[in-house]
Amino acid sequence: MSDAPFEKELNALSKHIQQIDRAALAEATALLAQTSGKIIFLGNGGSNAISSHMAEDWSNNYKPALCFSDTAFMSCFANDFGWEQVFVVWMQKFVTPGQDTVVLISSSGASANILKAAEWCHTNAVPLITLSGFQPNNPLRSLGAVNFWVDSHAYYEVEVSHHIILHTVLEHLIKG
Repeated sequence: MSDAPFEKELNALSKHIQQIDRAALAEATALLAQTSGKIIFLGNGGSNAISSHMAEDWSNNYKPALCFSDTAFMSCFANDFGWEQVFVVWMQKFVTPGQDTVVLISSSGASANILKAAEWCHTNAVPLITLSGFQPNNPLRSLGAVNFWVDSHAYYEVEVSHHIILHTVLEHLIKG
């Protein structure tokens, strides 16, 4: 089989890797190095899977990290408070302002529960890093102390780029 059918996809990923904002990588690295508490990763769907993977890798290799992916908690909070509040209610119980840093991951940058989480971080002076994609004017893109945006409407391009960004920062901190 020829390699040609895969060139478009691989070239797109390569382009996005080259476009990762190096200054934002440095800012995110500095912010996370200064975090005295936990690193909290939050996202929906595929972004939640990335969050879970990152919480495991960061906890195992750098400092304590959490991801909210427990379906019992999620369904309870969604039932009792509404899906838009699911991350806020969880953060009220598990995030320590003044110590923890939150990383919000959303391909669209428009998920209501992620935007509510960003608002909660601002209200409670919790440092925030955002990763988004799709529209250049998505609401999440400007809400963090550090913001990463992937110029693509393809989920695989945005999600793989988010993974690469977070792994790159972690590797830099480990080898620091």
